[in-house]
Amino acid sequence: MKRNANNYQTRFLLIISLVLIITWGCGKEEEEIPSTYTLSISVSPEGTGTVNGAGTYKSGYIINISATPNEGYDFLNWTQEDVVVGTDPDFDFNMPAEDVTLAANFMIEDGTQGNVTDIDGNVYNTVFIGEAEWMAENLKTSRYNDGKVIPNITVFEDWSNLSSGAYAWFDNDQDYGDAYGALYNWYAVETGNLCPDGWRVPTDEDWSELSDHLVEKYDDIDVMNVGKILKSCRQVDSPMGGDCNTSEHPRWNEVQGYYGTDDFGFSALPGGRRGSIGTFSDIGRHSNWWSASEHSDTHATNRRIILNNDQLLSYDTDKNVGFSVRCIRE
Repeated sequence: MKRNANNYQTRFLLIISLVLIITWGCGKEEEEIPSTYTLSISVSPEGTGTVNGAGTYKSGYIINISATPNEGYDFLNWTQEDVVVGTDPDFDFNMPAEDVTLAANFMIEDGTQGNVTDIDGNVYNTVFIGEAEWMAENLKTSRYNDGKVIPNITVFEDWSNLSSGAYAWFDNDQDYGDAYGALYNWYAVETGNLCPDGWRVPTDEDWSELSDHLVEKYDDIDVMNVGKILKSCRQVDSPMGGDCNTSEHPRWNEVQGYYGTDDFGFSALPGGRRGSIGTFSDIGRHSNWWSASEHSDTHATNRRIILNNDQLLSYDTDKNVGFSVRCIRE
């Protein structure tokens, strides 16, 4: 009997010890749970704006945070670990039970101008629209960015038989090239070396992002008039008047009811085209630009703005055709 009593006593003490250990452990966990959490806010790129709302808060607290762009910049969005969590510069954030870092993202204001120089020394105006910097003029380089010469093909039959990169001036007249840039076949685009270092030929998706940004951001722009917004105002008898009303190249031909307003400085100009058989056409009537997007073995995608239409159009065209090129910064 004494032995059994000792066993019961030992078991009782073990149970009490376990209870005390568990209770102590739980108490320690609860003591380590913080009562407030830290909200940190960064600015990207650095120095492009100011923010308010950072601090320490209890879980579930609604915090009004705000972002203000510096001059020359627009607010883009709020992100948490690269995930967009808000698109309004004044944003109500529900504090979770953890420390959080948010980023207020800004971009250069639409229409801000810049410049870039190609390997031949040609200097081009550039323009920021959305998150991209575009050339505001058509490319006119005679060399790839690695220094290799691009063949200038003047003979019609030679052009039609090409399966490698080449360019031409409209009507084989360099004066047109100075005004509107060169006409390149898609094989020159395909090399990946046509644009200046750090720049590239835009994909069809890049063109869509350009259009989508303008349509989504500005109430007076839609898919039916975005081409008008991008089109140069230089035109014969332009109703815009002033320097927009001109008959000197580069410019658009006269047409009733259609004219460019060039709201952001993209300055689309109608450099025409060289057909797959080598003939030239549509100077003053069509802006045609190759994209880097291949459609098939024989065709690639291009974007187009035409004289009597206000849209930014998309087509798939024979790779032998000569079109203008606009470059976009990497």
